[in-house]
Amino acid sequence: MKIVVERGSHVESMHQVSYVVMDPQGKILDSSGDVEEKFFPRSAIKMIQVLPLVRFKRERGLPSSPHELACACASHAGEKVHIEIVSSWLERLSLKESHLICGAHLPFNETAAKFFIQNNEAPTRLHNNCSGKHTGMLEWARLLNASVENYADINHPVQQSIRTEMQTMAEIKMQNEDWAIDGCGIPAWRMPLKNIATMLWHFSSEAAIKGSAEEEVFQACVQNPVLTAGSDEFCTQAMKQLSGEVFLKVGAEGFMTAILPHRKKVIVLKVHDGAERASEVAISHLLARHVPEMKTALSAWTEPPLFNWAGTAVGRIKAI
Repeated sequence: MKIVVERGSHVESMHQVSYVVMDPQGKILDSSGDVEEKFFPRSAIKMIQVLPLVRFKRERGLPSSPHELACACASHAGEKVHIEIVSSWLERLSLKESHLICGAHLPFNETAAKFFIQNNEAPTRLHNNCSGKHTGMLEWARLLNASVENYADINHPVQQSIRTEMQTMAEIKMQNEDWAIDGCGIPAWRMPLKNIATMLWHFSSEAAIKGSAEEEVFQACVQNPVLTAGSDEFCTQAMKQLSGEVFLKVGAEGFMTAILPHRKKVIVLKVHDGAERASEVAISHLLARHVPEMKTALSAWTEPPLFNWAGTAVGRIKAI
């Protein structure tokens, strides 16, 4: 599949997309590109990375806050609500921002970012879009009585438990040469696109079972869409339109996933040049194709207009 940017009626730019759509039986229903090609799903699989923590707590009767779970799965925009939840979570664990190894960057939210620029202040690690995931890993380390100082090390029990979870759900043994360091400092694993789809299909199937760990994570995210992304973010806006039926999760460099437990389907895609504008159109197009009743709700993103600086519509972005 290609996502094209048209100026007038002429193609100006083009983005190549590989994708897999899984059916309710866990078989490939639709695909484009080489499904055996390996990719880094990046943040698009945070719901898998938090599962070991959730399972452990459930086995011991320890409750999980839906807001904390949503932030653990988030690539958040660094808005006030995100910072308050992560700060409170760290405080509950008797930990500090300095325990986070994710580094700092300006918030994705434009208003939040302007505050730091206009006041000549530096953002903190709390504003990193992965700070919720890292706080979840710190809690997991605490519960394992493991070190909270090196929780991002590939040999740390936290990372090993995540690796085991991923391998089980993806039905693959991940090779040592297939990991690198993610933007937030933890191990990032690459695997064939079809296995990423298999991993999320297992999550989706289990999330359809009331009372499962996967269902708890899914509901935390779709019931708190602002927490999993941000007020102005595509994933949040689209999930609101789809009324909690789909969990949309972005990953860096053009990765995107859609999880539909009640239909036991998943969509995973990778835009080869990493363009996020293409991933949003691609996932909207595929959802509208495979779940036609969602077409109207997604109309703002399936073929968005292209505007110039004067606000005049001069083209469009669409899938071909």
